[in-house]
Amino acid sequence: MTESLTTDLSRISGSFVIGRNSAFTYKGKHVDLKQIGRQLNVRYVLEGSVQRSSNRLRVNVQVIDAETGAHLWAERFDKPVADLFDTQDEIVARLANQFGVQLIAAEARRAEKAPHPDSMDLYFQGRARLDKGFSPEQVTQARGFFESALARDPGNVEALVGTAYVNVLRCTSYATDDRAAAFAMAEAALAKALSLAPEHALAHFVLGLVQTNTNRAPQGIAECERALALDRNLARAHAALGFAKYNLGRAEETEAHINEAFRLSPRDTDAHVWLLVAGVAKFFVGRGA
Repeated sequence: MTESLTTDLSRISGSFVIGRNSAFTYKGKHVDLKQIGRQLNVRYVLEGSVQRSSNRLRVNVQVIDAETGAHLWAERFDKPVADLFDTQDEIVARLANQFGVQLIAAEARRAEKAPHPDSMDLYFQGRARLDKGFSPEQVTQARGFFESALARDPGNVEALVGTAYVNVLRCTSYATDDRAAAFAMAEAALAKALSLAPEHALAHFVLGLVQTNTNRAPQGIAECERALALDRNLARAHAALGFAKYNLGRAEETEAHINEAFRLSPRDTDAHVWLLVAGVAKFFVGRGA
């Protein structure tokens, strides 16, 4: 489980994750977490335990700020063991998803205290706004942070993807009168981001959204599949695949993708949209459309 989790956490864009062999040198030892942070030059420590009964697997995890020793987040995953590897993969995927959100929130709080925030400080604050939901207020605030981040560093890939995502959200929520221009700005930002970081999973996912919403669903499917090849835990890419296939008249395939999105991120802020897509797809399948 440690090896799988290390691999999945390493897919978080911009993250630096200590390798399994180094992490295992601390196994079973009572070492001060601040000391671990100094020795490994890391900002956060994820620790936990795995317990197994005859038919259940329980994983307890917590995230600690290695500089202060403060507990930032804790979670328990409790699952029946039908197939051990499937259960382990599900727990690892959900943990990686939730940890990514908590990591962004922690960095955003740190950035708020920075006397002279840099481009990445501003990016984290914008991303944290989006992780709280896609209300017009949150989207507007996020857009301001991403644009400020790019003003400081035009080559900030994360902020480029962030501005593109915000423009897509403005279009899909009909918060702009010129959807064509907003989609075009999103695609231009993504083209620049992918020229700088061709393997950026979130950029491929957002590009898939742009293409699906501009009558290019086959290309959108290909981009979402590329995103999942780079990051198998990207729940929203699964949901986007379901939406794209519905647009192509393949509504019978939609529900499986939505279910996979829920498996990976059962408390996602976008869950209501996923349910809507699945419901509409089932309606059309039931009509024989």
